[in-house]
Amino acid sequence: MSDKVVGKIFVTSWKNYKKFRDNENNRNLDERHVAKLVASFRKNGWDIEPITVNKDYVIISGHHRLAAAVQTEIDIKYTIADVDYTSTQLQDISSTQKKWTERDVIASKAKAGSIAHQNYIQLDKKYVATKILKPNTLVAVITNNYTTGSVAKIKSDDFEFPLEEFIKVDEKLQVLSDVLEPARNSKRSSAFLEKAALFMLDNGAVPSTLKDKLDKYSSTIPKIPSIEVGIETLEGIYNRRSAKKMYFSSAYREYLDNRNKKAEHT
Repeated sequence: MSDKVVGKIFVTSWKNYKKFRDNENNRNLDERHVAKLVASFRKNGWDIEPITVNKDYVIISGHHRLAAAVQTEIDIKYTIADVDYTSTQLQDISSTQKKWTERDVIASKAKAGSIAHQNYIQLDKKYVATKILKPNTLVAVITNNYTTGSVAKIKSDDFEFPLEEFIKVDEKLQVLSDVLEPARNSKRSSAFLEKAALFMLDNGAVPSTLKDKLDKYSSTIPKIPSIEVGIETLEGIYNRRSAKKMYFSSAYREYLDNRNKKAEHT
């Protein structure tokens, strides 16, 4: 039995879902979003935009709707577009759809074959998805910028992250995550504290010493509202009962001054 046409919208049985093909430029399925669509379909039927495919039935937009329709076993509504879309264009197709997150954008570029974005996702899965480190900390290490958590540079098509750099970043993140284990265990870790520890390790703090001190004193760490406070706090812990003191707060202020001077001349 052939599909019937309703205006310019085609309707086919959910059993024919295999005719639709995944698009490598599309984002990964968000199961929570699919669950919301399933609940909506069961209550109201298909009352939203149809999915959009190209002439080869590759999904341009609507793979969440397709998954929900299959789970709900309701007819699938779709339209056929005359052109294909890039991952950037896919993000702007319809304001009625679930908004693309920054992770969606990066995942889409990784699926499309970007080695740089694939490398980023590996580290995200290893450290962020497992809640070992905060997303902002991962970005800070990759971009070599302590004060930003923006992934604007990373989600760009121009983002470069070759294997040799990936290995260096992974090693640094491993050291940082090991040092901060006592703080995580005592529920005292935060994005600001992680960046503070990162700055100290980059400026001469001995990893084993900082971890040993956190083993003893992490329960005394207060809420950290900024990187500056984080460095002051960790500096105090690091220097407790130490004959040789190290001071990182002044180094961080110097780092900020130099960064601001560079910004003024750009």
